[in-house]
Amino acid sequence: ITASLAYRGVGTCLGISPALLRIPGSSSGSPPPRRKQIALAVLIVVVAIALSLEPLRHQDIWEEKDETLVSYLVNVSSMVLLTPLTVTVVCMRHPPSPYFRDAIWCTVAFWLINVLIQMGIIARFFAWESDEAAGIHRQQGPQIGYLFWTASFNFEGVVFTWVARLMATRIKVLEALGGGASCVTRYSVPVLLIMSASFHCKMGCEMLLEVTDWRWKEIYAGVTLIFLSIWALYSSILGALLVHGVKMMRQEAKNTSAAPQAEAKWAAQVLSIEFAACLLLSSTTMCNWIMKLIYVIGKEDVPRGYQPPFIAKIAKSVSVAHKMDYIVNAFSIAVLSGLIWQPAMPKVDDLRTVSSQSMRTQSTGSTATLSPTSTRAGPGLEGVWRAKVKELAHRGIRLVDLLTFWEMLLAKQVMPRFDPARSTTNDVVRQVIIPMSRDPDPRRGGCALASVWNRACNDALVANNMVTHNWS
Repeated sequence: ITASLAYRGVGTCLGISPALLRIPGSSSGSPPPRRKQIALAVLIVVVAIALSLEPLRHQDIWEEKDETLVSYLVNVSSMVLLTPLTVTVVCMRHPPSPYFRDAIWCTVAFWLINVLIQMGIIARFFAWESDEAAGIHRQQGPQIGYLFWTASFNFEGVVFTWVARLMATRIKVLEALGGGASCVTRYSVPVLLIMSASFHCKMGCEMLLEVTDWRWKEIYAGVTLIFLSIWALYSSILGALLVHGVKMMRQEAKNTSAAPQAEAKWAAQVLSIEFAACLLLSSTTMCNWIMKLIYVIGKEDVPRGYQPPFIAKIAKSVSVAHKMDYIVNAFSIAVLSGLIWQPAMPKVDDLRTVSSQSMRTQSTGSTATLSPTSTRAGPGLEGVWRAKVKELAHRGIRLVDLLTFWEMLLAKQVMPRFDPARSTTNDVVRQVIIPMSRDPDPRRGGCALASVWNRACNDALVANNMVTHNWS
């Protein structure tokens, strides 16, 4: 028992060690040189082929070890699916992006988990093949197998933390578009630490303590529920934000025409694909962990052949569900981050063609697009439409007004807590621009700040230069 715990303890340390070597978001995001990418891809293919074919040398074992044969076939099938994906993302050339690099690391990590499991199977094969003269191999083979399996399961916990970090990054971007922030983004670090700790506690109960006693089963169930709760929280928030984004883009496509409409349709399609990937990513993980929880709580401290029939049936499907989980997760991460596929963004030439066609359609009085004479705008509204266009076109501002406004901010005359290094666009809009442009009559709301400045000069300006900015 002591030797078994020692091997599994070493496997636990080995599985957790990547968390110290790789911190999400710490790299510059630039891909490695092309030669290194090709060399790594070749190494991945060679390792996958070698590990997949090695057990075939032990065909005499298949008759006695039907369960191991199933495990081998399932693992090789996952290796066949994951290796092409891993080679594809490793060889990918992309603009500098820490988000892309983290997604690539997660995809490669799922392949490494598969490699560790396969090495555990091979270690057990060597044990069964040994004769009496090689008794040391017969004793150490299963222990080395458990070492690799323990390493793979704990490494899986590190990878799931990386995946949750990617989801938190995506959530932060989507929330920034909506102007809000959830508890996930405010407290992402402690939440991720709790999630990682619960995963490794679960692995400790499962691999180190051989959960059969009810006291350990209660601890196992508790940490499993903690992990599932946090995972469901991340998945539901990301899914809700993606659905909201799809609805917004579809509404935008209905209310616009020409190039803006084409871009809105493309954005809605991208977000829909991300939502499908998120749904697969969360549902497979939840199902896998729930099945494992039922199996651990229901199994008894008796040999496997004497387990209750219901638990015996679940035991056969737990391994397959586990492999399917990280296969789906690897592909979902690659899709969610845009590594392997994304709808082609409308090209500039295509957008110009759509815009010119829309303008020609409007000039013929067609009602297919929103124009001042279209029926979508309603009869008799052409004058109102043109008046609004003229009003928007005359909202230029003078440079002196902009500099005066900036001077007031720095002097803290209009925003006492203004800090140019920390205050966001949203802060300035809510605390300064809206109050300054609000109408004294509450029933009339307000107007644009440019209109307030121009009204003071009794003049409406057409801008000579267009200046855009990023909302933060």
